[in-house]
Amino acid sequence: MIIKLKDEDIKRIHEELEGKCQKCGQRCDKKVVSFITDTIMVCPDCKNSVKPPVFKITEEMIAKVSKISKWDVGETKQFLEILPLAVALVDYTENTRRYWNWDKSKYIYTIETDHEGNYISIRFHKDYWSKSKKKKKFVYIKKKKYVVIGQDPMNVKKIKIKDEFRESLPREEKIQSKIDYYKNNNEFEKDIVVINEKLSKNKPHTLIDGYTTFLASKQLKLKTVPVLIVEEINM
Repeated sequence: MIIKLKDEDIKRIHEELEGKCQKCGQRCDKKVVSFITDTIMVCPDCKNSVKPPVFKITEEMIAKVSKISKWDVGETKQFLEILPLAVALVDYTENTRRYWNWDKSKYIYTIETDHEGNYISIRFHKDYWSKSKKKKKFVYIKKKKYVVIGQDPMNVKKIKIKDEFRESLPREEKIQSKIDYYKNNNEFEKDIVVINEKLSKNKPHTLIDGYTTFLASKQLKLKTVPVLIVEEINM
């Protein structure tokens, strides 16, 4: 039986238990845990009385990680099969789950899988992402040129929407098209583009492209979405 606790109690107990599920040991963000008693915290799998999935990775993903890490293919495959169990489960939706890796020496930043354990996407720590690109990536939005400085999942609540977008809502069928694409592919066709005008990590990032995708993510009740973080280039 699952019990409800106050937010401050959840935070305190989560810190005391170092985020670990008391049944299987999986590290979890406090947003995804549940409580059987006020001292027993469990992950979503243990809450649902199911075993953690056996993780499966495509050959293409293995080859990509092998190329970046310089590990051989066999070592890379073995590493990816156990990595989610060694890092933190930070998001859990109806169809997918996301893991976060805090150790930059392991290259990988986040992993998204379905609940059967099939890898959907891998994102790398920015240090390795930038090193793997010899040329800077640019995007053009409304005749303005921007340079891409990051590509990360971002909390939907941290994305600021300008009035110009709110005053010109896209047609409902366009939003539904984005929702349908996500349900079929477990990802959006294009990332949302945001800019941090004050260059502060603590300030909300302002959306400059992808408002329809943003609205679709809200309707899907996603907590995080992939974004391109850009800076404007003064021509």
